[in-house]
Amino acid sequence: MKWSSIFGDGIFLQSVTPKEPLLQTMRHSMYAAWSVPTFAAKLLLYAEALQVYLTLLIEIAMLNVFSSVASGQVICFI
Repeated sequence: MKWSSIFGDGIFLQSVTPKEPLLQTMRHSMYAAWSVPTFAAKLLLYAEALQVYLTLLIEIAMLNVFSSVASGQVICFI
């Protein structure tokens, strides 16, 4: 994903490597122009990794809900 800011331009790379069934390794990399301060680049990389982590937590929670519905358990949302 390419990005542009007041500091300069950069690109995020994200690679997913399958290790075994239902197990994957995800790697985040970022390349930025020399004009981008290091603290800003690290902050953007951390924010991207945090967003992916939170998205995975939501997906895992949804899988748990759907698997319990499929098994016939009653779910009540209040």
